[in-house]
Amino acid sequence: MKIKDDKRIFWGSIYYENTIFAIIVVAIVVFIGNSIFPKIFGTLLERTIPLFILVVCLEIFFIRKKLCKEIEEIKLHTENISIYQTFLSGEEFDNYLEYRTKCASEMKIIHISSFSSSAGSENEEGERSGRRYSKIIDDFLKSGKTFHRIFCDTSNKEVFQWIKDDIEKYKKEKYFINFLSNIKVENLRTIGIMIIDKEEVCLGGGYRTTYTNPTISIKNKVIAGFFNDYFKHLLIHSQAISSGDNIHWEFFDEHFINVEQPHD
Repeated sequence: MKIKDDKRIFWGSIYYENTIFAIIVVAIVVFIGNSIFPKIFGTLLERTIPLFILVVCLEIFFIRKKLCKEIEEIKLHTENISIYQTFLSGEEFDNYLEYRTKCASEMKIIHISSFSSSAGSENEEGERSGRRYSKIIDDFLKSGKTFHRIFCDTSNKEVFQWIKDDIEKYKKEKYFINFLSNIKVENLRTIGIMIIDKEEVCLGGGYRTTYTNPTISIKNKVIAGFFNDYFKHLLIHSQAISSGDNIHWEFFDEHFINVEQPHD
């Protein structure tokens, strides 16, 4: 063990500043000596040139190796840096989301709630009052980008109607919907999860909440990767309702009946 440590110290010290300084001093001595004693230093110069070339090559090799290692450490450190943001209102988050979706290519939503994510009355243009969320998602999809939502069972008929309307509207876009029948939420607004490009996750409780910060955003590949794995886990246990050209319209007929009829 001690021998390995000694070797590491020896090879590690080769690219210290002292090595470069020694090469410069020897080069100056040989240069001056060659002008005074050409025969002696001429022979010495011929023999030391290959040695100098070897030392310089080793110097370059170890410097390069050290730089590569430091670059990898910087990359690793950068990946672990989190950019954390909080939003005091739904409007503030909409402003951020509008900017963020312009440079994003994929969005994944986990909607385990008995409320529609954009619940509220609609204006004459079909936009839900007080929010630009639906318009932002509309622009995102119509620019050819991918949107994938997982939603759960609920007795709230509005959720199914909202999902059905969106599928009809975006049936020609990259709009994918999966239904999680194993979970049913009754009259409860929960935290929604939005994953953007597998590098950022946004957590929000809706447009109007009692939270100090209705929505937070964390830009970190490790944390986003954790939620992306969670999304994949739910996807495995869910039913595909809309997957490109395949849309199961009968799903909504069945669930509208189930919602309207009380269970024993």
